[in-house]
Amino acid sequence: GVTLDYSIFLWHSYLEELDKTSGDKNEAMACAITDTFKSVLGSSITTVAGFIALFFMSFTLGLDIGRVMAKGVIFGVLGCITILPSMILIFDLFQTRVEVLSMDFNRGLKPLWEEHYKDKCSFEEIKAYGEELFVHMQSLHGQGLEFPFVRDELPLYAKKFGGDVVSMSIEEEAEFLGRCNEEKVYDGLPAMLEHFEKEGIPMFVLSNSGFRAGALWLMLDSLGIGKYFEKVWSSADFGKVKPSAEFFDMAVEEILERYPECTKEDILFTGDTYETDIKGAHNAGLKTAWINRNGAPDINKIATYQLQDITELRKHHIV
Repeated sequence: GVTLDYSIFLWHSYLEELDKTSGDKNEAMACAITDTFKSVLGSSITTVAGFIALFFMSFTLGLDIGRVMAKGVIFGVLGCITILPSMILIFDLFQTRVEVLSMDFNRGLKPLWEEHYKDKCSFEEIKAYGEELFVHMQSLHGQGLEFPFVRDELPLYAKKFGGDVVSMSIEEEAEFLGRCNEEKVYDGLPAMLEHFEKEGIPMFVLSNSGFRAGALWLMLDSLGIGKYFEKVWSSADFGKVKPSAEFFDMAVEEILERYPECTKEDILFTGDTYETDIKGAHNAGLKTAWINRNGAPDINKIATYQLQDITELRKHHIV
């Protein structure tokens, strides 16, 4: 509780940086971490010094309380600039259509540890290794590559701690993902999707995610909107992430095969991340609708439409 305000500061700093970086989440988080660390460093040192003063109480209880609280502040600061940013970024999933209320990879990891690794390592050890793998995933994303959870990440846990490689069905993968994320559908979205379905407008999902398309579709279905999409594509299956032109081209090719009477000019790509969604779709030759909730500038002047809410697609007769 003593360092809770540090997390709030990071979150608000991240949102402010999103405006400045046109929705580039990685760059925004890097700037937010720097700003947060500079701001909380002095405060945390003062707080730690205050608790250290308890060491000199004549009662032994003061030493114990001071030691525990001082360590708590130190770990709180470290968690704020290491673990929390990872949790904010790692579940950047479906945010165009689904609002993420809370995210914590460890909520999914703990049952996995209890079932398969409890006799091989502590939960703190596997959690720390998960954070190492997150850094590796970010490195791969920087190269335009995906790090699929079931295919690539799960075998590394077995290699690190021993035992058989954990296999997961699509249903089990969706259950794991569901434990990690608490989500809700944006207000008005189901009604808009139903309207588009009645109008005969085909809809698809192209997602950057380490989880397979089948698991993502089950997540959407559990929220009541999976039925509106003809197909979901995930970078976990394709191997490359947006803004990869190959990823977009693969989806466009399949759509045009299903609807030969249509052309690429008939496709509208909607997304809320400028660097991956809008730039990627624009470079693939698609019209774009940028869900620009923070009012960030369109630096490259490439968004065909800009909306503050996805339901404006219907309100403004864009579709």
